[in-house]
Amino acid sequence: MQGKTKFGTLLVLGILVCIESVMGADRFGQLSEKLQPLVRQGCVMAADEEDALFRYPQGCNPMLIPASVVKLATASMAFAELGEGYRFRTEFFLSPTGSLVIRGQGDPFLVSEEWQRIADHFSERSDFPRVLESLIFDESMFGDLSKLPGPGRSMNPYDAPNGALVSNFNTIHVRKHSNSIVESAEEQTPLTPSAEKWSRKLKPGKHRIRIPQGSNNSLRYTGELLLAFLEKEGVKVRSKELHVGKVKSEDRLLYVHHNHRNLREVVGGMMTYSNNFIANQLLLFTGMKAHGPPAVPEKGLRVLQRHLEEKLGIPEEQFHFEEGSGLSRGNRMTPEAVWKILIHYQPYRSTLPEQNGVALKTGTLNRIYTLAGYFPGAENRFFVILLNQRVNQRDAVLKLLLDHHRNKGF
Repeated sequence: MQGKTKFGTLLVLGILVCIESVMGADRFGQLSEKLQPLVRQGCVMAADEEDALFRYPQGCNPMLIPASVVKLATASMAFAELGEGYRFRTEFFLSPTGSLVIRGQGDPFLVSEEWQRIADHFSERSDFPRVLESLIFDESMFGDLSKLPGPGRSMNPYDAPNGALVSNFNTIHVRKHSNSIVESAEEQTPLTPSAEKWSRKLKPGKHRIRIPQGSNNSLRYTGELLLAFLEKEGVKVRSKELHVGKVKSEDRLLYVHHNHRNLREVVGGMMTYSNNFIANQLLLFTGMKAHGPPAVPEKGLRVLQRHLEEKLGIPEEQFHFEEGSGLSRGNRMTPEAVWKILIHYQPYRSTLPEQNGVALKTGTLNRIYTLAGYFPGAENRFFVILLNQRVNQRDAVLKLLLDHHRNKGF
């Protein structure tokens, strides 16, 4: 009798397992069928904090080009290494000859509003000279960035180069009228002589272009911008020429400016506009913070690799990075690597833009279309869509995942 009971119990359990298996197959079978014509080369994943709950194709986890989804990794590293409340600094010294020496440390959000705050600070100080000999710019905290892949030589803002002292993301925003008159398209930003010169060949309308490479153009623009703000506050500068040098031992530290935006706010801006410049500034600065100046890509990539391997437990064979923004087609990530980063990134989820109520990060290059983010709802559920194919089907794929999550759940 006991043997029959045991056999009956095993039979019931076996039937339940079979039913569960059939139900599971049916549960995802329709989803897989709908994904088949959309996913030609790539991988789609849905997961919780413990397991990958669904993959298409089944079992997929290839190394794929992630495009701007890389920014999740870069931001995750920056939060871990610097802390979300970190504020970037710029140092100001006064030389014995009366020149103001500015030493940059790679503040990624050194925008016009910050230069206005700096000028306001000096105008309120009784010990600050009302006449300066010159402005001297020190970029020595950053090293050779010529090996940083990704940015091209176009005038598009996403190709803006990095540096230790960069204003307004190395871009200018202008409005050109039909009579060829150029003016700043931002109330807070004065039109500098160089910005007007670089705008001459533009067509009428509003334009945001990156500052042309070469001839210290980036520093030249920063110098003209600071000069405009200082003169507005009644401070005169005798020499209007661009002066590049280093802080000397006899120079006196006057002021350390802390950007009023903390790291969380900086990352929020980076994610909202998918700003490649900010992403690589974070990579460079974090590497310099860990390994000392000068900031070079290799140091940042070393910190990023250590963060992913040691803190997030991602095997090194599941990622390869050449820079921190996603511009390089040499970057590679597996869906599992992205998933692990999303788990770690949950406290910073609010820094991501929302698309129809879904917090996510997009990535786009030629024939590269990616998405990664969080399913809506109280449960912690994540999705990763990495498509390396001709046709962009990522939004259609996401809609299928959201419909399934809403109706059947993962």
